[in-house]
Amino acid sequence: MKSPLTIIYTKESVNSTAKLMEVESASAILIKVDGEFTGIVTERDFTRKFIGAGISLDTPLAYIMSFFLSTQ
Repeated sequence: MKSPLTIIYTKESVNSTAKLMEVESASAILIKVDGEFTGIVTERDFTRKFIGAGISLDTPLAYIMSFFLSTQ
C-alpha cells in the first residue's frame, strides 16, 4: 500500500465521512474510537446501508460501518 491511510472517528456523521472519502479518493476509511482502530466503512456500506434506508446525513458513522476489527 503506497497511499496513506484515511482515518475518521465514529462520532463523525455519515455526511462528513462521505465528503472525506470524496476528497481523499478513498473507497474505504479506517475508524478509530479512543485512539484504537475499531472498524472500517466502505463504499459498499454507503450503498447497502445508507442509500434508500432513509437515514439522515447527520447520522453517526457507527450506524453504517461494516464491522469491528478484532485485535485478538
